[in-house]
Amino acid sequence: MVFVRVGHFQLSRLNDYKNNAQNYLTKNELQKLSKRTVLAQAQSLIARELIYQQLSVFNAGIYQFETRVVDNCLNLYSEMNCLPYRCSISHSGEWAAVAVSPNPGVSLGVDIEKAKPGRDFVAMAKVYFSDAEYMKIMSSPTKESAFYTLWTLKEAYAKAKQKGLWDVLSSCVELEVDGLHSKQVHMNDVYLTCVTEEYNNIEFKIVDL
Repeated sequence: MVFVRVGHFQLSRLNDYKNNAQNYLTKNELQKLSKRTVLAQAQSLIARELIYQQLSVFNAGIYQFETRVVDNCLNLYSEMNCLPYRCSISHSGEWAAVAVSPNPGVSLGVDIEKAKPGRDFVAMAKVYFSDAEYMKIMSSPTKESAFYTLWTLKEAYAKAKQKGLWDVLSSCVELEVDGLHSKQVHMNDVYLTCVTEEYNNIEFKIVDL
């Protein structure tokens, strides 16, 4: 089972998010996040609050945790112990998303993107995507939606395969070959994709923070 939590936050409430985080993040994690920009701090704090909410649903009994990236995989640690969960994080603008599974061996990736006014997505598609993918986007009646749907798919796929984004951007994603599936959600100007092996067991929840 994979649980995807999506959170929308207000940057003006950053101090509230910092205060709440002291209840479930280690001092080391708080110090690490404090070095980021204001927006990046808010995004990171909300992502971790979403993780903590899901751990609470699991009745994990975790007091405080921190994150570490090992081999392009996000791991959760508590009291120096690696927790038995698979996790993926993404954020864009005032949105954050996390995917959490109690199966640490599952392939899992999530990506969220908020469409930016004025972004030249056609030029980006021509540079970064394969010729076939570019032509597919250009032939779509909703080009912007087609671009973000494919972009989030590639980012989520890269995370699920524990690869860098640049390793998969220019090649066609073949989920079936890797035994993977994708589930996508489109909310106005926000696009979300989750890639995992457990297609029929993905639960989405949107939280306003």
